[in-house]
Amino acid sequence: MTLAGRMVGLLIWIVMIPVAAVVVAFAVSNRQPIGLDLWPLPYQIEAPVYLVVLLAMLAGFLVGGFVAWTSSLRRRRRAVARVKARAEEEKTQAVAEAGTAVATAPPQS
Repeated sequence: MTLAGRMVGLLIWIVMIPVAAVVVAFAVSNRQPIGLDLWPLPYQIEAPVYLVVLLAMLAGFLVGGFVAWTSSLRRRRRAVARVKARAEEEKTQAVAEAGTAVATAPPQS
């Protein structure tokens, strides 16, 4: 592993340990149950406050990731098309160079 890779790993740990501590402290201090009404349906769910908040944050993170992923689809498709076109161009050029090398070679007897 390179030095840069180790530094990134260390930075991740430096950030994640305090974040995990905050999440645990939040969960411990917000254990009281709340009732969630599922409005169009006649159901109600009892869940701790921390679970509702953390699930809402997870849902927001996943929706944001999906939006970012779908918004970059067009750029990724264009990049793949450029790579394929460049490979085809290089292949055509190699075939053309091989053809001219054969055509200009003196006849062998």
